[in-house]
Amino acid sequence: MTARQQERLQRRDLALQAWASEHVIELDRLDEGQRWVVFAGLRGREVVGTFSPLRRALSFFLAKADMGLTDPVIAAVVGVSDRAVRVTKTMEAGQLLDSIAQVVRGHRQPKLRAEHAGIVARLLVDNPQVEAPEMIQALEAEVGVTVERHTLARYIEHYGLGCLRERTVEDRPLFWGTPLTEAPSS
Repeated sequence: MTARQQERLQRRDLALQAWASEHVIELDRLDEGQRWVVFAGLRGREVVGTFSPLRRALSFFLAKADMGLTDPVIAAVVGVSDRAVRVTKTMEAGQLLDSIAQVVRGHRQPKLRAEHAGIVARLLVDNPQVEAPEMIQALEAEVGVTVERHTLARYIEHYGLGCLRERTVEDRPLFWGTPLTEAPSS
Protein backbone atom coordinates (compact mmCIF):
# COMPACT_ATOMS: atom_id res chain seq x y z
CA MET A 1 0.00 0.00 0.00
CA THR A 2 1.39 3.37 -0.95
CA ALA A 3 1.80 6.24 1.48
CA ARG A 4 -1.03 8.11 -0.22
CA GLN A 5 -3.39 5.14 0.17
CA GLN A 6 -2.47 4.78 3.83
CA GLU A 7 -3.07 8.48 4.42
CA ARG A 8 -6.49 8.24 2.76
CA LEU A 9 -7.32 5.17 4.86
CA GLN A 10 -6.32 6.99 8.06
CA ARG A 11 -8.47 10.01 7.16
CA ARG A 12 -11.41 7.69 6.52
CA ASP A 13 -10.93 5.81 9.79
CA LEU A 14 -10.67 9.02 11.82
CA ALA A 15 -13.81 10.45 10.21
CA LEU A 16 -15.74 7.20 10.73
CA GLN A 17 -14.67 6.90 14.36
CA ALA A 18 -15.80 10.45 15.12
CA TRP A 19 -19.10 9.88 13.30
CA ALA A 20 -19.70 6.48 14.96
CA SER A 21 -19.08 7.81 18.46
CA GLU A 22 -21.43 10.74 17.84
CA HIS A 23 -24.25 8.49 16.55
CA VAL A 24 -23.55 5.41 18.70
CA ILE A 25 -22.85 3.15 15.73
CA GLU A 26 -20.68 0.05 16.09
CA LEU A 27 -18.08 0.25 13.32
CA ASP A 28 -17.12 -3.39 13.88
CA ARG A 29 -20.43 -4.39 12.30
CA LEU A 30 -19.52 -2.70 9.01
CA ASP A 31 -17.31 -4.49 6.52
CA GLU A 32 -14.63 -2.70 4.50
CA GLY A 33 -16.93 -1.93 1.55
CA GLN A 34 -19.65 -0.59 3.82
CA ARG A 35 -17.13 1.64 5.57
CA TRP A 36 -16.09 3.20 2.26
CA VAL A 37 -19.72 3.72 1.23
CA VAL A 38 -20.53 5.33 4.61
CA PHE A 39 -17.46 7.54 4.30
CA ALA A 40 -18.49 8.57 0.78
CA GLY A 41 -21.99 9.29 2.11
CA LEU A 42 -20.55 11.46 4.88
CA ARG A 43 -18.47 13.38 2.38
CA GLY A 44 -21.54 13.75 0.16
CA ARG A 45 -23.52 15.05 3.15
CA GLU A 46 -20.84 17.72 3.68
CA VAL A 47 -21.29 18.80 0.06
CA VAL A 48 -25.12 18.94 0.06
CA GLY A 49 -25.31 20.48 3.53
CA THR A 50 -28.86 21.10 4.71
CA PHE A 51 -30.42 21.22 1.23
CA SER A 52 -33.24 18.74 1.80
CA PRO A 53 -33.85 17.51 -1.78
CA LEU A 54 -30.21 16.49 -2.20
CA ARG A 55 -30.17 14.84 1.23
CA ARG A 56 -33.17 12.78 0.16
CA ALA A 57 -31.39 11.84 -3.07
CA LEU A 58 -28.31 10.82 -1.06
CA SER A 59 -30.52 8.73 1.21
CA PHE A 60 -32.07 7.11 -1.87
CA PHE A 61 -28.67 6.21 -3.32
CA LEU A 62 -27.43 4.75 -0.03
CA ALA A 63 -30.64 2.75 0.44
CA LYS A 64 -30.59 1.42 -3.12
CA ALA A 65 -26.83 0.69 -3.17
CA ASP A 66 -27.51 -2.88 -1.99
CA MET A 67 -24.58 -2.68 0.44
CA GLY A 68 -26.50 -4.05 3.43
CA LEU A 69 -26.56 -0.74 5.29
CA THR A 70 -29.31 -0.62 7.90
CA ASP A 71 -31.86 2.18 8.10
CA PRO A 72 -30.34 3.66 11.30
CA VAL A 73 -26.89 3.79 9.68
CA ILE A 74 -28.23 5.52 6.56
CA ALA A 75 -30.27 7.90 8.72
CA ALA A 76 -27.18 8.78 10.75
CA VAL A 77 -25.13 9.40 7.61
CA VAL A 78 -27.73 11.60 5.93
CA GLY A 79 -29.07 13.28 9.07
CA VAL A 80 -32.71 12.24 8.75
CA SER A 81 -35.00 9.95 10.72
CA ASP A 82 -35.21 6.19 10.26
CA ARG A 83 -38.78 6.70 9.07
CA ALA A 84 -37.61 9.05 6.30
CA VAL A 85 -35.17 6.37 5.13
CA ARG A 86 -37.91 3.71 5.14
CA VAL A 87 -40.16 5.95 3.04
CA THR A 88 -37.34 6.73 0.62
CA LYS A 89 -36.50 3.01 0.30
CA THR A 90 -39.98 2.24 -1.02
CA MET A 91 -39.75 4.84 -3.80
CA GLU A 92 -38.76 4.28 -7.37
CA ALA A 93 -36.37 6.77 -8.98
CA GLY A 94 -39.19 8.57 -10.79
CA GLN A 95 -41.21 8.91 -7.59
CA LEU A 96 -38.18 10.38 -5.82
CA LEU A 97 -37.69 12.93 -8.58
CA ASP A 98 -41.39 13.83 -8.53
CA SER A 99 -41.35 14.29 -4.76
CA ILE A 100 -38.21 16.42 -4.94
CA ALA A 101 -39.70 18.53 -7.73
CA GLN A 102 -42.76 19.36 -5.64
CA VAL A 103 -41.67 22.02 -3.21
CA VAL A 104 -43.38 21.53 0.13
CA ARG A 105 -43.95 24.69 2.11
CA GLY A 106 -44.58 24.21 5.81
CA HIS A 107 -46.17 20.93 6.87
CA ARG A 108 -47.40 18.32 4.45
CA GLN A 109 -51.13 18.12 3.86
CA PRO A 110 -52.53 15.57 6.34
CA LYS A 111 -54.08 12.40 4.96
CA LEU A 112 -57.03 12.68 7.33
CA ARG A 113 -58.54 16.09 6.82
CA ALA A 114 -61.33 17.99 8.55
CA GLU A 115 -63.93 16.72 6.08
CA HIS A 116 -63.21 13.14 7.22
CA ALA A 117 -64.34 13.87 10.81
CA GLY A 118 -67.92 12.87 9.99
CA ILE A 119 -66.81 9.51 8.62
CA VAL A 120 -64.61 8.88 11.67
CA ALA A 121 -67.48 9.87 13.96
CA ARG A 122 -69.87 7.51 12.14
CA LEU A 123 -67.38 4.64 12.44
CA LEU A 124 -67.04 5.28 16.17
CA VAL A 125 -70.81 5.51 16.69
CA ASP A 126 -71.58 2.41 14.60
CA ASN A 127 -69.01 0.33 16.45
CA PRO A 128 -68.41 1.81 19.92
CA GLN A 129 -66.08 -1.03 20.97
CA VAL A 130 -63.80 -0.68 17.91
CA GLU A 131 -60.07 -1.07 18.44
CA ALA A 132 -57.35 0.76 16.55
CA PRO A 133 -56.48 -1.93 13.93
CA GLU A 134 -60.13 -2.32 12.89
CA MET A 135 -60.56 1.46 12.83
CA ILE A 136 -57.52 1.86 10.58
CA GLN A 137 -58.80 -0.84 8.22
CA ALA A 138 -62.25 0.76 8.11
CA LEU A 139 -60.75 4.17 7.31
CA GLU A 140 -58.69 2.66 4.53
CA ALA A 141 -61.81 1.07 3.05
CA GLU A 142 -64.02 4.17 3.50
CA VAL A 143 -61.66 7.05 2.76
CA GLY A 144 -58.79 5.34 0.99
CA VAL A 145 -56.05 6.60 3.33
CA THR A 146 -53.73 4.62 5.53
CA VAL A 147 -52.75 6.15 8.84
CA GLU A 148 -50.73 5.01 11.82
CA ARG A 149 -52.16 4.53 15.30
CA HIS A 150 -50.64 7.68 16.76
CA THR A 151 -51.87 9.79 13.83
CA LEU A 152 -55.40 8.50 14.29
CA ALA A 153 -55.20 9.08 18.05
CA ARG A 154 -54.13 12.71 17.53
CA TYR A 155 -56.89 13.21 14.95
CA ILE A 156 -59.59 11.85 17.26
CA GLU A 157 -58.29 13.98 20.12
CA HIS A 158 -58.02 17.09 17.93
CA TYR A 159 -61.64 16.85 16.78
CA GLY A 160 -62.98 15.69 20.18
CA LEU A 161 -64.33 12.40 18.83
CA GLY A 162 -63.15 10.22 21.70
CA CYS A 163 -66.41 10.80 23.57
CA LEU A 164 -68.26 8.79 20.88
CA ARG A 165 -66.67 5.57 22.01
CA GLU A 166 -68.41 3.77 24.86
CA ARG A 167 -66.14 2.71 27.69
CA THR A 168 -66.67 0.58 30.71
CA VAL A 169 -64.17 0.09 33.51
CA GLU A 170 -62.91 -3.14 31.92
CA ASP A 171 -62.44 -1.68 28.44
CA ARG A 172 -59.07 -0.64 27.14
CA PRO A 173 -58.82 2.75 25.50
CA LEU A 174 -58.94 2.74 21.70
CA PHE A 175 -55.20 3.08 21.15
CA TRP A 176 -53.82 0.69 23.71
CA GLY A 177 -52.22 -2.50 22.60
CA THR A 178 -52.41 -5.63 24.66
CA PRO A 179 -51.31 -4.69 28.18
CA LEU A 180 -47.98 -6.11 29.31
CA THR A 181 -49.23 -6.78 32.84
CA GLU A 182 -52.58 -7.35 34.43
CA ALA A 183 -52.16 -4.51 36.93
CA PRO A 184 -52.17 -0.91 35.70
CA SER A 185 -49.02 1.05 36.32
CA SER A 186 -49.12 3.66 39.03
